[in-house]
Amino acid sequence: CCDLFAAAHVGNPCGHCFCGECGWAWISKNRRHPTCAVCRAALSGDMPMIPNFTLDSMVEKHINALVVSGDTDWLAGGSKYRDWHERKEYVPLIAVSMLPPIIADPQEMETRRREKSGEAENHVFHQTIHAACAVHWSGRWG
Repeated sequence: CCDLFAAAHVGNPCGHCFCGECGWAWISKNRRHPTCAVCRAALSGDMPMIPNFTLDSMVEKHINALVVSGDTDWLAGGSKYRDWHERKEYVPLIAVSMLPPIIADPQEMETRRREKSGEAENHVFHQTIHAACAVHWSGRWG
């Protein structure tokens, strides 16, 4: 699209930015092998797009500057602002519906993160060590 970014996202890993709605619409055409709408590079199957909060903040500052300069279409009730805001609010609904169920579940995401980092094994190991130390030291001062 040619409008201001609404719910900006970045392609993972290529780094190109696009509106969330536009990016998810592009990806929905080829969910099995998502590609970037700009460069056609392969995107991550688990997380093809990542929200770009920095760009969102810059867009909001630009909108505020438009309001200060007297552009009434960008006031909270103005036509351009309403359109931008609707596109921005629509993206989370699209994004969650596009993700595989395993990605949409926060608990499952945390489990997968721990497994990939090896943190789960370290956590169990540390719990075992702490339990053994507690038993060992409790007998000395008990």
